[in-house]
Amino acid sequence: MTWCKKSSCGLEGATQVSANGSVFNLAFTELPGMLASDQRQAAAKGRSQLQVLTTHAPVQQEAPNVMHLHYQDLVQRGLAKLSFDHRTVLVLHDLEEVPQKEIADILEIPLGTVKSRLFHARTAMRKFLTQEGVQL
Repeated sequence: MTWCKKSSCGLEGATQVSANGSVFNLAFTELPGMLASDQRQAAAKGRSQLQVLTTHAPVQQEAPNVMHLHYQDLVQRGLAKLSFDHRTVLVLHDLEEVPQKEIADILEIPLGTVKSRLFHARTAMRKFLTQEGVQL
């Protein structure tokens, strides 16, 4: 009796193949049962995934607020105009709400530098938004 790893035969685990070459038994009796079992399991899994998707899917998706998208675009364009250093500090502090001390530790710069960059980044953003017609 020899052993064939099922992974090398396209199956998982290990299966027995007779020494006299009786792969016939494996191919025509055991394999169809294993494949049918795999197909039933896959079908059941597909049904359960479909049930999960249909029960948790929103009935109707809300339309995006046009003004929200407009302001989001303005902020993105304003951030793009900032230097990398100013943008980094502004995003971390004002958008991600990371404390100034922690920003200083993360960027390995003095706390005073964080405060200065934050001040200048906000000033530049305010100037950009004013030029774009946003009243602050």
